[in-house]
Amino acid sequence: MKQNIVALVAFLFLGFAAQAQVSVGIKGGLNLANLKYKTDVDSFNFDTKNVTGLIAGAVFEFGLSEHFAIQAEANFIQKGALQDITLNGFRSKSTIRFDYLEVPVLAKVSIGGKNLGAYALAGPNFSYGLSGKSTTEFSGPGVDPTKEEDKLNWKDDEIKRTDVGLNLGVGIQFGVGGVRLFVDGRYNIGFSDLDDGDNNGSDSITHRGTSISAGVLFAL
Repeated sequence: MKQNIVALVAFLFLGFAAQAQVSVGIKGGLNLANLKYKTDVDSFNFDTKNVTGLIAGAVFEFGLSEHFAIQAEANFIQKGALQDITLNGFRSKSTIRFDYLEVPVLAKVSIGGKNLGAYALAGPNFSYGLSGKSTTEFSGPGVDPTKEEDKLNWKDDEIKRTDVGLNLGVGIQFGVGGVRLFVDGRYNIGFSDLDDGDNNGSDSITHRGTSISAGVLFAL
């Protein structure tokens, strides 16, 4: 039975690929990342700002009609935040970075023609954490200011390695010499709570990000 299901899925995928107009390409850009904190501890004062990271990867577009396509990507992306926390007179200022392999699967609706057009994107993304680090400056009454850099250990630091989110974006594309160049901007909303510790559901940390990237697509 399982072999029959696998064969059916493979058959449907091959049929889908045969009917689709397939394009492949590369992209690169910047991600303005942040973290959204939710806590019930009133004595904490969280102030987070964007941290700039890189995004680069491969693009696979399956055109199903003139104005609709499915776009899948495999990206290296940096997320995180600039974090400023005060508690009882003590202050911790940190730059936090996470490196992820991210796979968005997006519906793409376009208008215009081959030479010049615009499009909108929407769909889920699935991320797997590769590495991370934080640089922290600590100060407070009765202590000497310190600065430390720590590499992330996902298990020991109780940070969830996987992340699921939603990508929403718009862009423009134009044909040049048989290829398509594109520029798009996106907003990413993370749904997964990164806090993998025992907090009884009262605290949560989720990703947020705004990215801009450019790339090129080649029709196969």
